[in-house]
Amino acid sequence: MRKLLSAGFARLWKNKYFWICVLCMTAFAAVIVISSYISAEKYDSAAYLDGILLSYITFIGVVIAAFISLFIGTEYSDGTIRNKLIVGHRRSAIYISNFIISSVASIIISASFMLTITVIGLPLKMILMSEASTILVTILSGFVLCLSFTGIFTLVAMLCQNKAAVAVICVVSAFALLMVASYLVAALSEPELINEYYYDAQTDDWIMGELVPNQRYVGGIKREIFEFLNDFLPGGQAIQISQAQIDTPWLLQCYSAIIAIGSSLLGLELFKRKDLK
Repeated sequence: MRKLLSAGFARLWKNKYFWICVLCMTAFAAVIVISSYISAEKYDSAAYLDGILLSYITFIGVVIAAFISLFIGTEYSDGTIRNKLIVGHRRSAIYISNFIISSVASIIISASFMLTITVIGLPLKMILMSEASTILVTILSGFVLCLSFTGIFTLVAMLCQNKAAVAVICVVSAFALLMVASYLVAALSEPELINEYYYDAQTDDWIMGELVPNQRYVGGIKREIFEFLNDFLPGGQAIQISQAQIDTPWLLQCYSAIIAIGSSLLGLELFKRKDLK
């Protein structure tokens, strides 16, 4: 395992896809923090770091999906995994080492965004409105979420030998998780009661009426299921973290850990049985 990790990290530091992801996140962070500062100056308002520090979370799944599909996919296309088996490395060690290396890479990519925001934002006198402990807990939730994405996409990349297919599956899955999360958030945001409006021909205007039940409101057991899925699925967690709307951060962290560990155990078991060509 130690030799696999040593060789894997040496390969990571030289991997162009890893550094492209880091540079893109850094550039994007610079654009966001400067834009936020200019906007605050324009409207003569305070510039806060809180609202943008974790804004990367909504699209980090896509970035991780692209990186892992290319990083691990190259091992199949270059025959690296087969060579590792030939020299005597166990399949479990190969899988776990790839998960660990990909996890570290994902956290570094995420950290590059926040570091850029902080390095540029603080000299511009942008301030943090939340308490330091709250921010640290939210950042930790973001890192654990990255591990859940890594677990899912490592599973796909280690079980599929076609690099192009892996890239498509991972990226599409990342977007699908976001779309499902957006639907859940929209459904849960519907109020139970809404004002009824009617048109007054005499005044040629719409008049607000009494409160009536909202037909699109999700209640009962269905609401409990939606709330659970919104907390459990990585896409729902990403939206909550980016908006700093986490009531129980420890619960989201537990769910992310369950996904990371569960997907890794499943992928490890399937990889042991996989017929490597």
